[in-house]
Amino acid sequence: MLIEATLQDIENYLDFSYNLSQDLTTSAFPTYLDGIKTKNDFYKSAYSSFSKSNSKILLFINNDEVLGWIDYYWIEQDHYLGFNVFNIQNNQQEAIEEFIEYSKSRYPNYTIYFGFPSDNKLSIEYLKSINSEKIDENYVYTLNFEKYSPLKYDGDIVRVNDENWNDFRDLHDKTSDIYRNSDRLFNALNSKSNKKWNIFLYYEKNILKGCIYFVYTPLLMEVFGIDYKDDFDENIMRSLLIKCLNTSKLDNQKYTTFFVEEKERKIVESVGFNFVAKYELYTISLSN
Repeated sequence: MLIEATLQDIENYLDFSYNLSQDLTTSAFPTYLDGIKTKNDFYKSAYSSFSKSNSKILLFINNDEVLGWIDYYWIEQDHYLGFNVFNIQNNQQEAIEEFIEYSKSRYPNYTIYFGFPSDNKLSIEYLKSINSEKIDENYVYTLNFEKYSPLKYDGDIVRVNDENWNDFRDLHDKTSDIYRNSDRLFNALNSKSNKKWNIFLYYEKNILKGCIYFVYTPLLMEVFGIDYKDDFDENIMRSLLIKCLNTSKLDNQKYTTFFVEEKERKIVESVGFNFVAKYELYTISLSN
């Protein structure tokens, strides 16, 4: 069963949950095996989730034994349910099933986003066996900026601004059903939060051929995506990525993480990224 954790529960089981996060077979994304997030970050995240109005921590209990810790959050306007932590020692199938049932009455018409490393085979096999939709599969890489030296790149690359915003919007919104569409990115660029978004555009002969968008958080820089006017282009990707890394190092960022496809792996490895794990994302829609 699932029960909402009290402050005392958090203090009692915090170490237990953190230990589960150190094993890809018992944890979910975001991972604490990336060489970036620390045990202290895990603790801070837990207490932050406990105090927020749009997140909860649940304990998964089986035969009177605590087997897992689920730290989830919701975004009401988007009907979105996601996880900060989904660490289950065993009986993963039962934990996922119970969370879905738990959510149906509380968050009708929401969509749950389950992101797991491929190593967490029990969770993924169960999601495949039910009415879930696999919407993403990536390879997760990280980079330490202390070990990165700025590189040269090709092309005319400029930061997005009022004059070229329509160019970016037309290119970016070609992708259907993307969560971070141009409207959301525009709002993020102009928000006063502790996250700073950056967008750079790659032009050839005054024609926009590609773009990259990434964000600075208090912990790291994260590359969210690269778009192309035409098909995937290794040179455009490499140039945009180097521009992103050079800018981030200049802005004193410490780490970055990037989710890439198979065809992009050799490019990110060529500029210094290190492989962490393979990531799979599944969704479950909660209809009335």
